[in-house]
Amino acid sequence: MKTSTRLIIELTMPFIVMACYCLSCWMDGDKFYLVRCFSWSMILVIYAHFRLQRQVILFSPVNMFCLVYLTVPLTNFYYIATDFESALFMERISMYHDYVYLFEMASFYYLAGLLSLLAGYAIIAQPPVKPLQFSSERTINSYVLLIVAAGLLGLGILNFVYNVFSLAGGNIISYMSNVALRKEEFQEGGTALGYQFYYMGSYLITYHYVRLGRKAGLLLYGVILGGVLLMASSGRIYATLAYLMSFVAIFYYVRYLKTGNTNTRKYVLYLFPLPLIGLAFYFLRIVSGMIAGGTTDDSVVEIMGNFSDLLGFYAIDKGNTPNVAVFMKIIDAWSVDHGYIFGKSLYSGVLNNLPSAIRPDDVNATSFMVRDLWYSNVAKGGALPTTAVGEMYMNFGPLGVFLGMFAVGMLIKLWFSFVIRSRNFWHYVALVIVSLTFIALYPKVDFTNLNPLDVIIAYMPILLVWGLTQFLNTAAGDRSLRGKNIKPEIP
Repeated sequence: MKTSTRLIIELTMPFIVMACYCLSCWMDGDKFYLVRCFSWSMILVIYAHFRLQRQVILFSPVNMFCLVYLTVPLTNFYYIATDFESALFMERISMYHDYVYLFEMASFYYLAGLLSLLAGYAIIAQPPVKPLQFSSERTINSYVLLIVAAGLLGLGILNFVYNVFSLAGGNIISYMSNVALRKEEFQEGGTALGYQFYYMGSYLITYHYVRLGRKAGLLLYGVILGGVLLMASSGRIYATLAYLMSFVAIFYYVRYLKTGNTNTRKYVLYLFPLPLIGLAFYFLRIVSGMIAGGTTDDSVVEIMGNFSDLLGFYAIDKGNTPNVAVFMKIIDAWSVDHGYIFGKSLYSGVLNNLPSAIRPDDVNATSFMVRDLWYSNVAKGGALPTTAVGEMYMNFGPLGVFLGMFAVGMLIKLWFSFVIRSRNFWHYVALVIVSLTFIALYPKVDFTNLNPLDVIIAYMPILLVWGLTQFLNTAAGDRSLRGKNIKPEIP
């Protein structure tokens, strides 16, 4: 049997089985049979997307997007099993339409959005990959790089020490165990600004290792571990995991571009423990909040037992996966209660991260708009992400789901292609950071998560090293550069 024929059968049979299953559910009177059909279709489409790739690039932005998109059908299956009994974002508000109908429409739009994004991504050809190219010593001096990296790392460490002493009296254990209140503490006097410099320094050290062709050593492992500690101390669970994953992704790309071998199975094994680590962080944060608030006298074992019983509630009902219930409300009432916003939210990430002195009062962030419109008594203080598909619906209506997600797919592919052609280490760093902090999360969040600071963290450190290197070259009277009037190479 030919490979192409075998592949066609392999991809067709699951859809046939799924169709039979959905028909059976319909004949049995299952009110959620269409939701089951759309949910399984999403899973099979993602499977087909990976299966049809000649070589799976695990950390490509579209593949990370698809992996996280799997949480949409998983959320659907949870709501099918619980019939929205504990859904926070449905029980306190009324619907214009029947919730089963809204559930069906939300699932259909999620499937349509996924297909549209993959179609937009597929129409642009991907260029062949080539090994990275690195700047010369004249352009990026290694000694300057290491000095700048040490300075940046030092700023982050000093910031951490300041926080420990100012917020916990110098007791690092007390400081780390109180992460649930970190946001409020930072508002009162602490700061994490120096941590950003530490992250920049850690990527400079990584660049130094990669440029020299060295494997990760004790110094780099220690620097990464320090960054994880700083990020975890801020109480940001996913950001901590994303920071750790960024280094795995960088070395993944370095190996792939050099050898052409992705070795995906090996890296999947590296990533497998991360959800468990994230779950442990989340549990500790809940315990920290309960202890800090004085709301429980239970032992840690009893809290753990309650946590395991309420895992679905904490993970799904509280909106830590794509908030299907919120999207159902958007379909139900957005056009009536508010009206479409025609692209105003697509630059909310830039506006929302401006300094407060120049930030406009209305940044058109959909996560804040739906909170203030419908859920002010439920989501107190925090944002309420509308999901990628929900945001496109809020901007342009049903048509926006198709065209908006198609455009997003095209933009992702254009950027990925540009990075491949550039053969520039720092473009890959930017790609990895933005992919982990925004593109991979986009199935759950909205454009508010597209933070310009991520791009600054990727490019600012090497530009600083380049600028200092050029200054020193000029100060030392670099005759070869002056005499030949050669423009300095941009890193």
